[in-house]
Amino acid sequence: MPIGQFHTYQPHPQQVPFHKSQSRVRFVLGGNKSGKSAGGVIEDTWCALGFHPYRKMPVPNHGWIVSLDHTLSENVIEPMIWEVIPKSFIKDWEPRKRVFTLINGSTIGLKSCDSGFEKFGGTSRNWIHFDESPDSDVFSECGMRTLDCHGDMWVTMT
Repeated sequence: MPIGQFHTYQPHPQQVPFHKSQSRVRFVLGGNKSGKSAGGVIEDTWCALGFHPYRKMPVPNHGWIVSLDHTLSENVIEPMIWEVIPKSFIKDWEPRKRVFTLINGSTIGLKSCDSGFEKFGGTSRNWIHFDESPDSDVFSECGMRTLDCHGDMWVTMT
C-alpha cells in the first residue's frame, strides 16, 4: 500500500498515539504490513522538515534511520523516503554516504546495525528511528548521540 506524500498521510487509529506522544523514547509494535515502518518514515519526514503536527522541532535538524542491515535500508526505507518527501524538498542525495540533505538544511542519514556500534559514534542527532529492534550496543550508542541535544528515539518493530 503506498503511503503517499507526507502532507496527505492519514494515520491508522493505532498510529495516532505514537505520533502524538511527547516521550523521548517510543516504541511501535505491530504485525507485518501493519504500517509500522510507514508511520516511522512519516515521523522522520515531519521532524526533518519541521512540519510535525504534535511537536516543535528545531530546523535544521539531523536524524538517522537505522535498519538491521544495508539491504533493508536500501530496499525498504530508501524507497519510502523517495515516495514520501517531495523531490523539490530534497537538495541532495549522497548514495555513498547514504545521506539526504533537505532544502531547509536538515539531514536524514540511513544507517544499518550490521556495520557495528562503532560506526554510530562521534556525532549528535536530534532524532533516531530504528526500523526493527537493534542490538543493545547500537541502541546504547545511539542514545548517547541524542543526549546533548535532548533528542528523541523511536523504534518500529514486529
